[in-house]
Amino acid sequence: MFRKIVCVLVLISLALVLFVCPNCRSCRRGDEEFSVALILGPGGKDDKSYNAMVWNGANRAAQEFGLIIDEFMVMNEKEGLDALYKCVKGDYDMVIVAPRFLNQYIRAVAGDNTGIDFLIFDSEVRAENVFSCIFDAYAGGYLVGVVSAMKSEGEPLGFIAPDRSEYIQNLYRGYTEGAEGIFTGIEIEYKAFDRESMMADEKAGEQLACELYDSGVKVIFAPIGMAGVGVFKEAKERGRLAVGCDANQNYIEPGYVLTSLVRDIDAIVYQAIIDAFKGELKGGLFYYGISGGWLDIAIDESNRDLFDEVMLEKVEQVKAVLRERV
Repeated sequence: MFRKIVCVLVLISLALVLFVCPNCRSCRRGDEEFSVALILGPGGKDDKSYNAMVWNGANRAAQEFGLIIDEFMVMNEKEGLDALYKCVKGDYDMVIVAPRFLNQYIRAVAGDNTGIDFLIFDSEVRAENVFSCIFDAYAGGYLVGVVSAMKSEGEPLGFIAPDRSEYIQNLYRGYTEGAEGIFTGIEIEYKAFDRESMMADEKAGEQLACELYDSGVKVIFAPIGMAGVGVFKEAKERGRLAVGCDANQNYIEPGYVLTSLVRDIDAIVYQAIIDAFKGELKGGLFYYGISGGWLDIAIDESNRDLFDEVMLEKVEQVKAVLRERV
């Protein structure tokens, strides 16, 4: 009887250990290599935009510190959830989630896997193990709206939305208000993708750009990942202008990309991984804006000739005001 009781107690103890250990912060992998799962959205690391910036930051950290980086590219919410499930079951120390369409699930997933550090973008998730990176979309959009309206001299502008996230809506709101601050009543035409996977489709971007330019639009703001390349090609074909986003995309079609709204995503990803590797990453809401240079429009050899002195002076005036936001 005594042996049976001891056996039962041992089994219960083992069950408790198996239930708790996989997800508790104290049960890190010890001396084994630190591993990071990287979930990228449509277009993946070669999208020349958002995903590429996330990948660049992660790859830099991996190269410098000898870390393991496993990449998962997903095209839609279903694939994203499958990848997220694999990541939390895969004994990773950190999971970086790029697609915004997965942010709604992170609070629950992080709560069930407190031994894993999570990094997300453009959404507020309050949890000890979630680093929420939030850019001032309104400020970025406002700055783009100002230069777009000045360059179009009051003629219609266009905006292509990849999704209906709060980030994109704030970006659009800033864009419209920035443009209207230059030309009251300026027309801004809005187009939107109807599925996430279109962000990986250059032809989809090209088609919407064609429709906008046909309607008289002079400048299109296209925060749409790889699909933005199609917009730039159409801009060149029509002799019009477009604005890139996330990475500096000015070089893709020099002279036809008015500017790019650059977010310093790679630096944030790099530092977050290093902090997690050292056990120093803290969860919380972290805001990034024009102040500190985390968010800015790119002016370089590919587009400098598109900016006259009046535009450059206005850009600095607007940035001085926007720096007060974050």
